[in-house]
Amino acid sequence: MNTIRWHHKIGSMKSKIAGLGEITQRDMVLTQYGFVGFIYNAPNSFGLSNTLEENEAFNHFWRVNAYMLGISDRFNLCRKNAKETSELCQKLKQLYATYLTEVSSEFDEITTHALNAFWYIDITADKESFMAFTYKLHDLPYKKLGWYSWLITKYRETMFYLCLVPYIGPVAKIYNYYLVTFIIWSSKNFPILAWIKFGKNNVRLNLYPKH
Repeated sequence: MNTIRWHHKIGSMKSKIAGLGEITQRDMVLTQYGFVGFIYNAPNSFGLSNTLEENEAFNHFWRVNAYMLGISDRFNLCRKNAKETSELCQKLKQLYATYLTEVSSEFDEITTHALNAFWYIDITADKESFMAFTYKLHDLPYKKLGWYSWLITKYRETMFYLCLVPYIGPVAKIYNYYLVTFIIWSSKNFPILAWIKFGKNNVRLNLYPKH
C-alpha cells in the first residue's frame, strides 16, 4: 500500500510540474472503477460467479483500500453495501460508454502505445482485442477484428468461460494463476522480446522499488 501511495505521489508531482495538474479524487475514483466496476457489472465476462457474501467482502476490501489510498468516504466508489456500489458502477458504466462513443485522436494514440507495450511482456496482449472487449463490456459495438485479434479474443473468452464450468473451472483458474506468475517472472528476469527490440541495457522492470 505504501508503494502505491508513493507511486501516486510521484506521478501527481510530475503531472503538476508538466502543467497537467495533480491527481484528483475524481481521477482516483474513475480508476477505482476499473478495479471494481466490471466485477459487479459483468462478472461472468471475467469467469466469476460471486455470492452476495463475496460481493459484500469485495466491496469492503476496496472501500478500505480506497480510503487508505486517500479517497474520502464522500467520493469512494464503494458504498456501505454491495447493492449501492453496483448501482453506482452502472452509472459510471454509462458515463464511460458516452466517452467511448466519442473518442479523441489522443485517446487512440495513448491506448495504442500503452497496449502495444504490453506485448513485450505478454504476447497475447493485443490492442484491438482489448478494445473490442472493453467496448463489449460497455454494450457498445466495435469494428470487425482481424484474424489474429479475433483468435486472441476467442482464447480469452474461452478461458473465462471455462472458469465457470463445474470441475473444469478450478483447473482453468490454476492454469491462469501459473500463467500470470510465469509472465511476471519472465518479464522481470528474461524479457527477451523487449531485449531484442530495445536492447538489454535499456530494459528494466521493477514493480516494487525501494523508496
